[in-house]
Amino acid sequence: MAIADMQIINMGSRLRKGIILLLFGWICGWPNNVLASEPPLRIVTSLDGPFVFVDDSGKLSGYAVELIEQVQQQLGETVSIEVYPWARTKHILDTEPNVLAFSVVKTDNRGEEYHWLTPISRNVYALFSHKDNQFEINTLADLARLQQIGVLRGDFREQVLVDAGLTNLHAFNSWDQALESLLLKRLDGVFFSAAGVDLLCREDLIPKGYATCLQDITPLYIYRVIPSFVVMSKQSDKALVARWQAAFERYKGERAYVLMAKRWQDTYHRKGMRLSFANGAFDLWQAQ
Repeated sequence: MAIADMQIINMGSRLRKGIILLLFGWICGWPNNVLASEPPLRIVTSLDGPFVFVDDSGKLSGYAVELIEQVQQQLGETVSIEVYPWARTKHILDTEPNVLAFSVVKTDNRGEEYHWLTPISRNVYALFSHKDNQFEINTLADLARLQQIGVLRGDFREQVLVDAGLTNLHAFNSWDQALESLLLKRLDGVFFSAAGVDLLCREDLIPKGYATCLQDITPLYIYRVIPSFVVMSKQSDKALVARWQAAFERYKGERAYVLMAKRWQDTYHRKGMRLSFANGAFDLWQAQ
């Protein structure tokens, strides 16, 4: 038999063995990552001033953005940050593996939904109303007496009010739309945050002509102080989660992180925001 014929026979034999082995593995249920690689990491966020915003040059900026970028640099990653409305961000986070998202508020019913990697902020959440309104609100149930309450579509605060049995909600696609409607007295209240009201009044509504925005919008009912986090989707690869969590802990223990956080704190103070920094996160309630 010619050498060429023997080589063809050997190649055919090896090919048959390979096909048999592949079929055997498929029948026996090899782990998915043997036959297909893990989905690549996605990083998603929503505009969440003051920590995630677009600066004057059109670049994504803010404390949380730089935190993610610095940790990426330490890990040798170059994943682009994708920006979506919050409802879309949450859908991606809830339905796909290997998704890192920020900032996600940690409510009681979300505790088991995600991997909570590191805190970003702690904020006061409340019902805000126009100063001309004279409502007496002591509990969430009392909010049912209002005509309409503005919320952000898909936001956790919308769900808080839905869970409380409220049906008098008007969902907006952005907070500036909700606050403008409140200033125009088209709403009785907005379920928002102290820092959010402060920032949007200064950077969006006052420039639009609502000069007394900060005086006109006042807290009517304080709900609670709640932290926000960088998270990863629940079905993410465990090794990937552990790698990022360790990287956040390592970076937050470095002097470079302290200097970065201090720089952003000074920036926010120059913008008139009243906040402080402690234990690796910003406290966003207004100073008394």
